[in-house]
Amino acid sequence: MTSPRALLLAMMTFVSLAGPCQAQMPATPLGLDIQRDRQQSLLDDAQRQRESLQRGLEIVPQAEPAEPDHAAPCFVIDHFEWQDAPHLSDARRQALTHPLEGQCLSLTQMQALAHRASNAYIEKGYVTSLVHLPDQDVSDGTLRLQAQEGRIEAITLDGQQPRGLEMIFPHARGSVLNLRTLEQGMEQIDRLPSQRVSIDIQPGTRQGYSRVVLHRIHQDKPWRIALGIDNSGQKGTGTRQGTLGLALDSPLGLFDQWQFETSHDLEGRQGHLSRGLAAGVTLPYGDWSFGYRYARSDSEQPLRVADRHWPYLGSVSQHVLDLHRNLYRDGDSTLGWALSLTRRDARTTFAGQRLNVSSPTLAIAGSGLEYATRLGSGYFTLNPSVSRGLHALGASADQRGLPPSDFTRISLAASGFLPLTPTISYLTSGYLQTTPDDLYPSERISIGGEYSVRGFKDTFLDANRGAYWRNQIDWSTQALPLIGQPTLSVALDAGGTMKSRSAKGGGLLGSAISLALSQPNLTQSFSLGKPLLSPRGLHPARWVVYWQASFTL
Repeated sequence: MTSPRALLLAMMTFVSLAGPCQAQMPATPLGLDIQRDRQQSLLDDAQRQRESLQRGLEIVPQAEPAEPDHAAPCFVIDHFEWQDAPHLSDARRQALTHPLEGQCLSLTQMQALAHRASNAYIEKGYVTSLVHLPDQDVSDGTLRLQAQEGRIEAITLDGQQPRGLEMIFPHARGSVLNLRTLEQGMEQIDRLPSQRVSIDIQPGTRQGYSRVVLHRIHQDKPWRIALGIDNSGQKGTGTRQGTLGLALDSPLGLFDQWQFETSHDLEGRQGHLSRGLAAGVTLPYGDWSFGYRYARSDSEQPLRVADRHWPYLGSVSQHVLDLHRNLYRDGDSTLGWALSLTRRDARTTFAGQRLNVSSPTLAIAGSGLEYATRLGSGYFTLNPSVSRGLHALGASADQRGLPPSDFTRISLAASGFLPLTPTISYLTSGYLQTTPDDLYPSERISIGGEYSVRGFKDTFLDANRGAYWRNQIDWSTQALPLIGQPTLSVALDAGGTMKSRSAKGGGLLGSAISLALSQPNLTQSFSLGKPLLSPRGLHPARWVVYWQASFTL
């Protein structure tokens, strides 16, 4: 039985190790897991944005007409009149006609103007719209340009009209056909790994209307079971981790996606525990997508304080609602807007006593932009965002000596991808976080690990403000018998945290070399990292190893 005196001594010692009285606690295991998940999500989101551009449909404008015959009769045109062209902006119309005002134009030059106007429509994605010259008398100096904006008669998928198409293309029937809007809908379908579609635009049964015919070019079973094992866990709660996941594609017939996952440490040591459970759903609607995710994590580890081992337990449950809208899309870039609302309830105890500094209930609203564009043969993404803590949804009241619940956190994530040769590419990404407030452990930035600065494991910098920059060169070759497609990577990363009254600050420099093997149902990777620079007192391991294997049914 634990004596009150021993318990009091342990608590006093533990608090003294935590630092000054605001006492930025050393990042809790669950707080580190939340930060790591956030860092992994940033990398996944950037890859998704790049792949979205890579799958973009190419638009080929009509060929330029022949050079005009300057000896042909011409008419002085002082005014241009556009008819039925609401989707061609005034600025674009002016750019087309202003250089020709007051000029003597031949019929060939007038037709060339109509041709350029048609291409202006096509470049904006209106590939079935055109501009022509109606019968008219131009002797009065006015040239009329008549637009015919092509519309959608119907959209089918493999010859059918499933109800889910109304979710992907709401109010599409009868609307002006824009290939970029259709491309956005195709991306919503392609988001489901079991389905990939192609598009064919065919003449409709009515003049000026077209039928949009989608074909499944790849259809797999609408469910997947994934088994994974890795050593991404923390030393105190269990390094080796196992995961079991289930994904369901469109069980409601609405192109919805449901995901379930459970994880557990595989070490089975008494007093050491790490386990998690998560479930989520995503539902598309036109340019919008709605998501909900629930996650719960539990951890346990013994801490040696005052010559005894005391149980250090943590649990976190969180609910996340998110909303995403595509704001703009053309052949070279996309711009989206994201909004989220999170409620996170954490509880940490040491020797059976609740630790308030790492046991907050937080309500967080987040908003950000997601921009991706082509740069030459490469891609660039930029995602600024802001998060704001709310005094709502049962959030913890502010207490003296503890971080505020109504904090503000500003972040910026960026990435770039550049193919150097057909088999070699360069990938870079960076993340910056700043705040005017002191933050709870789950909201801070940690630097050092597989998803931030490689070369470090179980040693890291943790602070309210900081940044990191990741760089890697990838070399891939064709798939080989038995082992699949190999990818060899060399990485060099750097990062740092800013000094504050609750964090010392410092910088890290790390490197890694890794080998990944990819097969249709099996992926494996092995990474060897080495720290190159770290602050005094951090004492990272000379070498670190990351490995993982995942099998999908």
